[in-house]
Amino acid sequence: MGVFKQLVPSSNPALAEELLSLLSESLSQEGMANYFTRRNEQAAARLWQELLQLLLSAAAAAASPQLYHLADGSAAALVQQYPQDRAGWHRGSSLLHLAKLVPWGKWRALREALVALDKQKAAFRSSHGPFLHLAAVAVAPSLRSAGLGSVLLDHICRTADQQRQPIYAEVTSDRVRGWLKRHGFAESMRHIVRPHAPPVYVLVRWPVAAAAAGSGNGVSSAGGSSNGVHAAQHAVKQHAPRLRPSGSVRSR
Repeated sequence: MGVFKQLVPSSNPALAEELLSLLSESLSQEGMANYFTRRNEQAAARLWQELLQLLLSAAAAAASPQLYHLADGSAAALVQQYPQDRAGWHRGSSLLHLAKLVPWGKWRALREALVALDKQKAAFRSSHGPFLHLAAVAVAPSLRSAGLGSVLLDHICRTADQQRQPIYAEVTSDRVRGWLKRHGFAESMRHIVRPHAPPVYVLVRWPVAAAAAGSGNGVSSAGGSSNGVHAAQHAVKQHAPRLRPSGSVRSR
């Protein structure tokens, strides 16, 4: 399955580009990207590529490892420290060049959504302190359903437990939402960007004690060690109030 690696993007731009391509191509069928590009899969992949590159290039702590991956390149994730890596790329004119990838009305909706979701992350940080933002995770298409994504996510969860930080994720796919829940994430909110847009789900996984997180080294078929998942779910009940939606995004 490969060895876990963490990459500072600037240290190996070629590998970083390869991992971003894996992420963007895998996410091209994701609901929100399809909504913004009117179901144009190629445009959706380009949109994700641009968004992920903007996240990396605008991060305040450019020297921090933000790409997690298996050594063979079969699975990758973009994980940022919040607020250290917080990027203000969606403010001002940073997103204007994305207008060529999405229709004008959709671009406005995209910017509104990004700003609102960033406000929500800022509110979460204000209430609960620093956290890891799981911005994207993907597996090579030919190797899906082999458990590689769960192996990588399990490693990220252990890293978060060691740092005693929650993991914060935003997803639109019911399949990915269920997968994250099997790793101990709990749904905190559902955003509605526009009436016909797919909802954006905010999920949080709270850190568990080192003993509980490390007691099951194997990964279950559902994804994640069962002891660690149960401990994370217990931590959710103890720590996680429902998040309050940002005023600029509809929620229900």
